[in-house]
Amino acid sequence: YEVNDVLVEIQLTGEPFSPTTLRHIGALRIAYGALMKNNDMKSLKMPGTNLTSEQTFFLAYAQTQCYQRQPISQLLRTQLG
Repeated sequence: YEVNDVLVEIQLTGEPFSPTTLRHIGALRIAYGALMKNNDMKSLKMPGTNLTSEQTFFLAYAQTQCYQRQPISQLLRTQLG
């Protein structure tokens, strides 16, 4: 990592695939399954767009999970696992 124009080498710690990530994937599958079982929800469109309810679901999920991290935050998360 480069922090304040200084190259910092760190040893990676943590699990190769986080148990928390597995729980998130499981919860996502359950929520998506519940959404798709409701036939009324399948045909809904997001207001002001042409997005289907499926597309809206995954867009909303992505917006809660994907964000730009600061380099120092990434450095600390990597060091601490």
